[in-house]
Order: sequence, then C-alpha cells, then structure tokens
Amino acid sequence: LVEHRFGENVSIDGGGEEQDRHRTFKSGKGTYEEIAPRIQRLIAANSGVGQPIGARVTLTEGAASVRDTYQHLVGELGFDQVGFAPVTSAPGRDYALASASMDALLDDFRVLTEDYVGAALENKRHGFSNIEDLLRELHQGVNKAHPCGAGLGLLGVSTEGDLGLCHRFVESGEHEVGDVDLALRGLVERRGDDLGAGHGPLEVGDLLGALVDEEDDDRGVR
Repeated sequence: LVEHRFGENVSIDGGGEEQDRHRTFKSGKGTYEEIAPRIQRLIAANSGVGQPIGARVTLTEGAASVRDTYQHLVGELGFDQVGFAPVTSAPGRDYALASASMDALLDDFRVLTEDYVGAALENKRHGFSNIEDLLRELHQGVNKAHPCGAGLGLLGVSTEGDLGLCHRFVESGEHEVGDVDLALRGLVERRGDDLGAGHGPLEVGDLLGALVDEEDDDRGVR
C-alpha cells in the first residue's frame, strides 16, 4: 500500500472507550487494543513516503467530543487527517444522534474549523478533512447532485475483486455490478492494448462502461 501510494482511510471512532462501544469482534471483545499498534506501524512506514492516511469516524449518541477525538487520532495515533460522519440511522435506535447531540456536534465542528483556519494562517497543515474536502470542492466548482458518490464516483471492491455500489454492499450478495477482472478485460478490448503507460487514471465510468460491454458474461452487470 505504501509502495504504490494508495490513499488509505481507516474506520476508527476514537480512543479505546469510543472504538469499543460499537466496533467489536464477533466475540464481543473490543478491537482498539488489537488495531491501534498496527495502525501506528502503518503510519510509521508511510510517513514521508505514501499518501496521507486518514481516519474515518462515525459519530453516535454518547460519543466523546469531536475535538477530543481529533486530538487523540492525530496527536496520539498519528493520523494525517480525520473525517467525521454522523451515523446514518432510523429514528429511535440507541445509537442515533438526538437533536441536542447534533447541535453539540456542529458546535465542535465550528471549533475545529477555527483551528483549521488558525493553522492555515500560520502556513501549517491541519487534518480536519471535512473542511478540507469542502474547500477543495468549492475551489474546483464541484456541483453535487447526490450526497454520496456510490456508483457515480466510486465503487466498493472486495478482497476477491467483486465490485459493489459501495463498501456497505461488498460481499453482501446484493447490488453487485461485476468484478475487477471482467472490467479490466473489457477495458483492454476497448483500448486495444494492455493498459500500460500513457493512459490516465481509471474512472468508475470506465469500469462500468467496460462491464456493460461484457454483460453477456455470466459475471457481468446484474
């Protein structure tokens, strides 16, 4: 991953207490103590060589403050950047954010944004990726018709190479759109060569278009 400069995000909700509230092994044992040293080894190997490594935090009812979580993930574990997402949930679930909790979350976002601006004024990097992504999209003139890029700008890929609309569907047996091997074969036929040097990065549209061309295959578009 480091050698080939993959962009990496790790789903982690904070320190041990936060992580272990919802992210457990099948046995019910918390995951933090297992993953924290491995994350630190990855970050150390990646430092100054690969792409920035980000943490992706899902915020649930009762979670620690956003700023405290940010400080732990950046200051103690060493992540380059951290992005926060309120949990997607039906109303009434124990982990669903209450209205007051959402207000507190937004207040924390304001504080982190002020920290981000302060760092920028001193020509320093700050890892609050929510505001960084927003600024980049405003600068590039991105017009988002959908809040999520699933099936539009991204696909989820399983360890076996199956393609799903997003990571939530990977290996679920639902909403699959083909697999990497099939898509690459289709691209080779489309381009007439071996996908070697001289080609730009592959886009989701390229893969989906190639899958459509190969839909007669029993592993094609479903």
